[in-house]
Amino acid sequence: MSIPFQVETENIIRLSDLQIHEVLQSLLYAEASKYNLFKGDINVSLNIKMRDGGVDGRFFINGLYDKTIDATSWIPHKFTYFQCKAVRGLSPSNLESEVLTNTGQIKPRIIEILQNKGAYIVVVTKDWNYDQVTNAIGYIKNGLRRGIDVSDKTLLGSIDDIIIKIYTAQNLRNWINEYLGISLEVIGLTTGYTPFVAETWNEWSNNDSMTIPMMYVPDDIRTEIIYKIKCTLFENSTKSNIFRIEGLSGYGKTRLVLEIFRSNGPEDIIHTLQKKVVYFDQPNQVTGHIFNWRRTNTQAILIIDNCSLSEHKFFTDKIRNYPSFDLITIDFDVNPELLQNANYYKLGALDEDCIKNILKSVYHGIPDEDIQKITNLAEGFPKIATLLAETVSLNTENLAELTDDGLITRMIKGRNDYSDFNVQDEFKLLKFLSIFRQVGYFEDKSDNIILISSILNIDNSLIHPIINHHIKRGIINTKGRFIILSPPPLALNLAIKWWTTNNQNYIKNVMIQISSTNQKLVESMCRRITDLSHLSEAKIFVDELCKDDGFFHNIDVISSPYGSNLFSYLVEVNEISTMNCLKETIGRLTTNELEQLGESTRLHLFWALRKLIWWEGNFEVAAELFLKFSLTHTAKYHSNSFESEFLQLFQIYLSGTKTSYQQRIKFAEKILLKGKIEECKLILNGISRIFSIRVHRMGGIENQGSRRPQKDWAPENLKERLEIIKSGFHLLKKYGLTKGEIGTIAQNNIFNSIPSILRFGLIDEVEKLVDEYRAANIDMHDMRKNLEYTLDDDWKDMSEVIISKISKMIVKLEPTSYKGKLRKFIVDIPFFVDIGKKSTFNEIDYNIDNLDALMSKENIYNNLVIVSQGQVNRGNEYGELIFQKIANPEMFIEKIIDIYHQIPLTDIHVGVLSGFLKKSREVANEELIEFTFDILYNNPNLQDLLVILLGNIKPHSTNISHLYKILEENLVDIDRFYSLIYGAPLRNLKPEEINKLGLLLLGKDTKGYQIALEIINQYARINKNHQFFIPIMIQITTQENILELNFSQQFKYTYVQNAIYLVDNNSDIVKPLLTNFLNLYMKDYKKFLRWKDQFDKIFKKCLINYQQIALDTLTSYLNNNYDKFSPISFSLIFSSSYSERASMIFSNITVKTMNEWIKNTTNGLEYFAIILPLFIAEEINPRFIQLMKSYPDKCEILSSIMNSKITSYTYSNSEVPLLEFRENVLQKYIDDETSCLSEWSRKNLVYLKEKMKWAKIHDEEMGFNI
Repeated sequence: MSIPFQVETENIIRLSDLQIHEVLQSLLYAEASKYNLFKGDINVSLNIKMRDGGVDGRFFINGLYDKTIDATSWIPHKFTYFQCKAVRGLSPSNLESEVLTNTGQIKPRIIEILQNKGAYIVVVTKDWNYDQVTNAIGYIKNGLRRGIDVSDKTLLGSIDDIIIKIYTAQNLRNWINEYLGISLEVIGLTTGYTPFVAETWNEWSNNDSMTIPMMYVPDDIRTEIIYKIKCTLFENSTKSNIFRIEGLSGYGKTRLVLEIFRSNGPEDIIHTLQKKVVYFDQPNQVTGHIFNWRRTNTQAILIIDNCSLSEHKFFTDKIRNYPSFDLITIDFDVNPELLQNANYYKLGALDEDCIKNILKSVYHGIPDEDIQKITNLAEGFPKIATLLAETVSLNTENLAELTDDGLITRMIKGRNDYSDFNVQDEFKLLKFLSIFRQVGYFEDKSDNIILISSILNIDNSLIHPIINHHIKRGIINTKGRFIILSPPPLALNLAIKWWTTNNQNYIKNVMIQISSTNQKLVESMCRRITDLSHLSEAKIFVDELCKDDGFFHNIDVISSPYGSNLFSYLVEVNEISTMNCLKETIGRLTTNELEQLGESTRLHLFWALRKLIWWEGNFEVAAELFLKFSLTHTAKYHSNSFESEFLQLFQIYLSGTKTSYQQRIKFAEKILLKGKIEECKLILNGISRIFSIRVHRMGGIENQGSRRPQKDWAPENLKERLEIIKSGFHLLKKYGLTKGEIGTIAQNNIFNSIPSILRFGLIDEVEKLVDEYRAANIDMHDMRKNLEYTLDDDWKDMSEVIISKISKMIVKLEPTSYKGKLRKFIVDIPFFVDIGKKSTFNEIDYNIDNLDALMSKENIYNNLVIVSQGQVNRGNEYGELIFQKIANPEMFIEKIIDIYHQIPLTDIHVGVLSGFLKKSREVANEELIEFTFDILYNNPNLQDLLVILLGNIKPHSTNISHLYKILEENLVDIDRFYSLIYGAPLRNLKPEEINKLGLLLLGKDTKGYQIALEIINQYARINKNHQFFIPIMIQITTQENILELNFSQQFKYTYVQNAIYLVDNNSDIVKPLLTNFLNLYMKDYKKFLRWKDQFDKIFKKCLINYQQIALDTLTSYLNNNYDKFSPISFSLIFSSSYSERASMIFSNITVKTMNEWIKNTTNGLEYFAIILPLFIAEEINPRFIQLMKSYPDKCEILSSIMNSKITSYTYSNSEVPLLEFRENVLQKYIDDETSCLSEWSRKNLVYLKEKMKWAKIHDEEMGFNI
């Protein structure tokens, strides 16, 4: 009768020659491990056809590890040699020749045995009896004697000194059965299967379940676990090594244990460990045999999977004191009581990057978008990631369902060995939780559970044990105040069961019941429904909500922030019903009504439309709605612009839709046929996106519902892409031939896209366009410029043919009339192209001489209107040229001023006249300049131009009188004088003239003060004579209302520069200067904030230079206005969101001065305390401590102020680090000698701990979009 897990003699007899060699190698390694011997001295040849010198294996015991051992029960000598014979018909007499060569000499390895007086063991797969064994040994000795006669007679005496043994099938059976792993391997080799559901290393490692995933990518935690266990197993011990690995199903526990025995370490040690491994899938397969193995001292590393805690304890108790055993148990349940055990490992989620690497290594055909979504869904479960990837590899569109029911069951139920709640209630609750993305559970969100309790009719007191149990197990995660069923495939599997086992009326009633009390929970439910877009029940549910009598078909609902938000989620589930609903509700609103929608509603509808337009069947309806929203006035100010999203639809790539371009072109033509200017403008601008080379769009819409990530429509090949580009080009070209604004828009889109159009190789189409547009007398000035730019940028990449064609088009578009040439000259900036030796065309001609040759009196006067309005880039040059050609300059002045009368003032450009007068100054013709100014001065409609011209020609003292008169007589709006600020146009005047001009400007409104200060500042900086202007600078700087204007940052900078200069030179400035700022604060706090940085700098300078004056000014002002200044409002003057500037501003005030100021100022203590920062570096501000010591009777007031400051800060990320820092600071003062400070510190430590708790909750929830 065979004994379980043990080999029989029949198994040994069946071993082949190669197999007996492999078994011998395993036995020798196992024996070395058992006795802690050096495995490097083991050698077994697995090449059975190679000459072996008389032996197949050897084992030298060199005493490297344990010098007390010279032999073992199976290795009788420290020099032991083995010969394997698995030959049919082998008889004892056959062994005589095994020690001899063909020439009758002793084989080399046998001589080594004789010389070392070692052991020679022949391993046979025969069931020989005692006599046969004795005879076999005799034959071996006879062979040795014969060989010695031929070889070396001195060895004759050694024959009786060596050990000769025959290991028959019976001996080998007994040896093998000492090692469980080897015995199972032999059984498998000889029978073709391993009995009793045990698996050897080879069988286990080749099991299909162990090749999923095929690639093993550990994170740092798993690597450390493998390293620790492997190191422990490497070291022989006098007691068993026992390990426990737990974790939810799918985390890869069994795979981790398998990887411990991979060949990452010394090969001989790894080989030995592998041969000792025996894997059992169930504990009951082991229980009945443990006593027998223990009795026979069997060697093994037992790996027992699905082993409960009680079973683990049983095995631990039975083998703890038997060092022949090592034990690793694995289970899918988690037991917190084991956490302190050194050999207990709780396996958690695998790092996201590791999962991506696994998927990329194994599933080469899966796109990156799918891998990202799978990784997100798997949430650290490599098994789940692999199963989802398998689904994707089958081209399944749905990514939500997990089909491994066994895995799902194990994840949900665990063992339930120790749960004391109703299993039906548990499953019912988990299913209900799964229909939400998250559910409130802690703190102020606990009312979610009360609501769920009433819906499920489960007592609230019973729900908490179930949830807490699964939180410990790990399938419910906590995120701040919320709980989330995890991983998503598990939650979705349960949600599917809920949706498919409940009727639509029940589902609707549940949503109604929830929405009546908790809108956020309804949102969470809608977010979960999006994950079930493949589910017919979910689609039907959304369809019901969108029908004529449905929830969303009410305009008041869908146009509300709440309703539009829910709707924006559900479009992912049923894009057809939601699109129809949107068309019938929002689509019926007028443009004015769309503009009245709230910002959050618009944002939700924006996202809904982005998702809906993605699908081909929705394109036309969704695009019309996008167009309608794009035309509203609010669209251009919205952060998610409908207009930009609409234009994006016409990109070839990343358009945000799966609709073919041919359908989009048809839609465009349909809108263009209507002829509405604003709509046509958007369409034509959109079509020009065809030519865009670099495109982008916002992400998100390609990843809708439970579907696999989708891709935008794109042409299949370059040929199709080129056809699309041509279709867009011809559409724009067609509408460019129409008259009016639409034609102009189309032309501009083509002209501005010329560089891209040519890069796409449409040179022939562009040539035809040039001919057709010239024939239609279309102005192609911009077309010519863009051809020039293209040639300049890209000529190195062009063939000579293309360069020649572009050059010919440029020449063809060159103006031939004087008017055309003049416009080109006056508008275009000189532009030259160097194209090397690639073409004879080497310059685009802007030579002024070509224009000069055509200039005649008639040409000049007849075309003055061209050079006097609109875009004029070279007016000065042209004016200088005219001055040289005109015999009667006064006539020219009169003519051009007559032209100015015909042009609206805002369109007049005086560049030509400026150049004309500059040339006049070069020849010292100042009378002509005065003549011009007199004419303009006497023309009320043109007096503004006089100021501009003065700024352009940089006036001398002879011209300044006109400026004086204009100011004195109020002939020009004061804003016109801003043109005299930049470029220092008045640098040629004298200081007293600048001073007079400044005083005249001060006579105007407060704008005049700004202009005067800027002019004076520039003049004084260039001429280095600030001292001259101190009186007027004081007058400007301290002017009562100057700070109330909305000045630019540049002027504020100038103001501070001048104020600081004045403070450095005149103490009289301090009081009016500070009073001005304080008055501004009283009048308009918002305007004061715009000056806040400048005030800080000026006040600090005043304190440094004139501390007492500054403080007295502050005291006087506060005392006079104490009823209007609360300490809090006063603190706003000195507070800063950028730095604690108050501490720097008051850093030079001594304690004595501080106390005097507090004493002299009404509410002085509160004022002073409120402006101090609470913390400096890593301690409480010493000034606060001084105040507490100096004013013990004001402890309550000071404590209150300090309370207001402990959380008065801004933060961009987490509050926690700052709160922890402040907590550490306060710890230093809880035993301070100042009782007020110590008491305050203790109270606020309690406050900070509570605030920190909420800050951590906030961080967790923000990280998961809750």
